[in-house]
Amino acid sequence: MQYAVFKWHFLTEVRFGNNKGQLADSGYIMHSDTLFSALCLEALKLGGEAELQKLYQLCSAGKLLLSDTMPYVGETYFLPKPILMVAATQQESSSVLKKAYKKLNYISAEQFSNYLKSLKGQAQFDVMAANKSFANCVQAQTRVQVAVTGQTEPLPYYVNTWRFAPNAGLYFIVGYEQEDDIAWLEQLVNSLGYSGVGGKKNSGLGKFTTEDVIYLEDAYSDGLDALQQLLTSKGDWYMTLSGALPQDDELEQALQGAAYQVLKRSGFVDSTQYATEQRKHKTVFILAAGSCFRQPFAGGIYDVAGSGRHPVYRYAKPLFLG
Repeated sequence: MQYAVFKWHFLTEVRFGNNKGQLADSGYIMHSDTLFSALCLEALKLGGEAELQKLYQLCSAGKLLLSDTMPYVGETYFLPKPILMVAATQQESSSVLKKAYKKLNYISAEQFSNYLKSLKGQAQFDVMAANKSFANCVQAQTRVQVAVTGQTEPLPYYVNTWRFAPNAGLYFIVGYEQEDDIAWLEQLVNSLGYSGVGGKKNSGLGKFTTEDVIYLEDAYSDGLDALQQLLTSKGDWYMTLSGALPQDDELEQALQGAAYQVLKRSGFVDSTQYATEQRKHKTVFILAAGSCFRQPFAGGIYDVAGSGRHPVYRYAKPLFLG
């Protein structure tokens, strides 16, 4: 399998759901299942059912694999901190360092191998510098809006959003077999930039432009080269860069010795064809990006529709690095 990077520059603020259901609280990361759902809607808009089924079949067969979106700053590409349990080192014994490691959510691709070595006591990892390099990537914003529909008096409320620095944004990785499929996917992603991603799209949020597709075999920076090396490496552990859920016959073996975090995925179906009124899809629990496994597995795309008129696909296939 080969790998390509899609890099987004946001023109507006963004907000992504975090399952708390509160306007005053949101995240800045778009998970792979939400990305897949957005691409499904875009495919349906551009080419109807045939384009939607093409996307579903390519991803279901593992010919296209999507990661979560992840932050970047310039040519520094961040990866999730691995969910691994290790014995505390003497370096981590101070309360300041403990807080710094707890705060650490993302590690640059260039420092990732060094971080792993530090877990085994084979290298020094500067957690303070790692947190500092990410500190100005994205900043929380609060909007005050006014509800007037159905209200006897205007009712103000707060909406949490996020603004990326001018040289920062989100990227995601696609594993692929055929370059033609990446060219086709690029059309969907470019169209998605006009539609917007995340919440409050009708208020103008989530608009972005996409750089030309970056093929990692042609990496032109240290950050991209580090991504390519990690994605093509084998190891004692395999970390998923996307939310994943093993199929029933994979579950027992996949979880043996694994270190993972469970992520609740719920919400409403964003389709006017599904039902006459807005309805929730079935809640599903997946294994979050950063979860680590002894053995790779295939995962799947699951139908989480309830009583609506068409399937609702929940993407839960892993994209592993070794």
